[in-house]
Amino acid sequence: MIRPLVYTLVFLFLPVAAVYFYLLFSVERSSGSLHLDGVDQTVTINFDDHGVPDIQSASRSDSAFALGFLHAQHRLFQMDIMRRNSAGELSQLIGKKMLQHDRAVRVHRFRALAKQRVKELPEHYRAILKKYTLGVNAGIADLAVKPIEYLVLHSSPEEWQEEDSFLVMYSMYISQQDAQANYERSVSLLKEVFPKDVSRFLHPEGGEWDSPLDGGPIDNAALPTTSLADLSIDKTLINAIGELEVEVSRALGGSNNWAVSGRLTPHGGAMVADDMHLDHSVPNIWYRASWPVSQDRTVSGATLPGWPAMVVGSNGEVAWGFTNSFGDWADLVLVDEVPDGEYYQTPTGPRPYEIYRELIEVKGEEPVSLRVKNTIWGPVLGNDHRGRKLAMRWVAHDAEGANMNSLEFERVESVEAMLELRQSVGMPAQNLVCGDRQGNIAWTIAGPIPKRIGLSGKYAESWALGDKTWQGYLQEEHPYIYNPESGRLWTANSRVLSGDAWALLGNAGLKLGVRQKRIEMKLFEKEAFTESDFLALQLDDRNLLLDRWHRVALDSLAEIRDDDLPGKREDILNELGKWQGRANATSVSYRLVRNFRIQFANLALQPFVAKLKSVDPSFEYNAIKRPTEYPIWHLADKEPGHLLNPKFTSWGELKAAALKDALLAMGRDGSRLSEQRWGKQNSANIKHPLMSKLPILGRFYSMPKDELEGDIHVPRVQSPTGGASQRMVVSPGRESEALFSMPGGQSANLISPWFKKGHADWVAGKGGYLVPRNIVSTITLLPTP
Repeated sequence: MIRPLVYTLVFLFLPVAAVYFYLLFSVERSSGSLHLDGVDQTVTINFDDHGVPDIQSASRSDSAFALGFLHAQHRLFQMDIMRRNSAGELSQLIGKKMLQHDRAVRVHRFRALAKQRVKELPEHYRAILKKYTLGVNAGIADLAVKPIEYLVLHSSPEEWQEEDSFLVMYSMYISQQDAQANYERSVSLLKEVFPKDVSRFLHPEGGEWDSPLDGGPIDNAALPTTSLADLSIDKTLINAIGELEVEVSRALGGSNNWAVSGRLTPHGGAMVADDMHLDHSVPNIWYRASWPVSQDRTVSGATLPGWPAMVVGSNGEVAWGFTNSFGDWADLVLVDEVPDGEYYQTPTGPRPYEIYRELIEVKGEEPVSLRVKNTIWGPVLGNDHRGRKLAMRWVAHDAEGANMNSLEFERVESVEAMLELRQSVGMPAQNLVCGDRQGNIAWTIAGPIPKRIGLSGKYAESWALGDKTWQGYLQEEHPYIYNPESGRLWTANSRVLSGDAWALLGNAGLKLGVRQKRIEMKLFEKEAFTESDFLALQLDDRNLLLDRWHRVALDSLAEIRDDDLPGKREDILNELGKWQGRANATSVSYRLVRNFRIQFANLALQPFVAKLKSVDPSFEYNAIKRPTEYPIWHLADKEPGHLLNPKFTSWGELKAAALKDALLAMGRDGSRLSEQRWGKQNSANIKHPLMSKLPILGRFYSMPKDELEGDIHVPRVQSPTGGASQRMVVSPGRESEALFSMPGGQSANLISPWFKKGHADWVAGKGGYLVPRNIVSTITLLPTP
């Protein structure tokens, strides 16, 4: 009886022990001395109790080496995935399920572009990249065994190449912009299928939620006079398409940042806040670090594993943060093919395509050959719904789109100096908000802005005649705002400028301005701010958008008979009566009103989306990214009979159906209404992309399933799988008082003490700190004797 029990225990224990010891041997180095080729002078790396390194070095090249060493030790698999993601080489590591992704990405030939960008680097930047690359490979070599992800995949990590750092940059282009031009394809289809009054209604330029830094809101697009009948939309068409989801509830790439000038702080220096919204994963995308930029100054903040520069942070004189601009940094070109299909029309006459053969290695399978057609404007992505070829003109393909000029952010000593870099920084174009120790603040676009000739860039057009083109990039016209009279700046992925200045930036999926408006409102409620005030605004969960939808929900409830309600009327009224308009994890009313609005959008816009999908089955309304709020509120408020979904006899019936759908979906798990709180739907689902798929072990490679505050239309942006990837508040020169937190920890190794360290503080909304403190261990890197 005892012996079988012992065998069972041994059988269970041995695999656990094996995994534990494997992880133990692959954990990052946290102490000791190493002699390494590539180190010029002694480098000291001090780790605090969160695993945040303070690099002490005598030169920028040595700090680059140390950063590369640390990135490889803590985040090697993440770096590998990032480089393979943009190179279209994930199939080689993971298998054929990544083949569709690799095919789509390979048309951009990012590896070839990355090699070219390395060759073009000025020598002083190339020297830093070389040292960083040496550091990465030294970090890989120092790991006793390869990270466990490679064991699971029966693979081994390959050495880091200089070009791989640019591939990491290109992965950020894929994340922050639209590598397949789905936005422009979608709005072009909208324009082609519908008359102007309908297309403008469904894709408005803006509305009352706009909150730009200059100018004001744009008038809402009017209700179209064209009817559904005029568009040949009926029940048969809608039923043929089936159920649709026209508004997603996950947090997509975005961000908040803002700043106030020195006259609004007690110490006279500017203050900057930044929280970048991205998809969450284990580990987190960012890696925290500090290193010296001079004898008396240090740069601290968030780095991107694989890239040798600080992304956001403060250097003691200037602090800066980013939000995605969602400007128009790419154009679709309708290619006019010559009948034989191997030539196309250009302004100088017919020209043959450049043909490239891309060989995609697939794990466990034969390689796949891909034929890529390239034009003078860019690669051919495929065909539109009419079979016409579409080429993509994209900033990412140009030399101006990717360089290492952002290294200069570490050393600038004023906001004015930061603004001088705005045109020359090669990166996915971002809203840069910065402030300096003297109290100055500024906004600009960090990254190149195309100078368009003869076109707006909104829709796919032919460029064959030469009357439409890009004439390089903006220089002096590159917009900026310096020390506004109000002493305040704010951005949140919405329109930031008005008039001609906005036309220079364009729109490739700007977000609804409600989040930006809330930030503006809160910034004008006070005349003095501290770090804790800024953190409170980052954690603000007030949703201005939903108050009016709460009223519609109450009215709709009154239209539903008791027999048709999925629950007791008094219970529903009781919960709706607790309305505060906050995305609080404990709120039932918030969840109900929010989901009612989404269900209304699905039903109200279903006829239009069905029509578009009947023309192009690949059409997705979500690809437009332009908020649905303006058209759906018009429909809910005005109830135009000629635009009513023909599956319903009245708008009241449609609204009632939306409310019932929301209630039914919330109660699908059998819980009582009082238990159907927002946090139950908005629970963290932050996982390792590979390890979380393993039985048992996968549970440990995920962050806790905390019920989270926040939502996508409030400053505290949060969904189960995305949201604030970091929160930073800093006044340059006062870094010891600065705040910083992020989901997950510094290390990707499960048994590292730094795997989850700090995550609970991020969930709770605690401020954390920016500069490393409470040093617990030290690594010394020494030159080879």
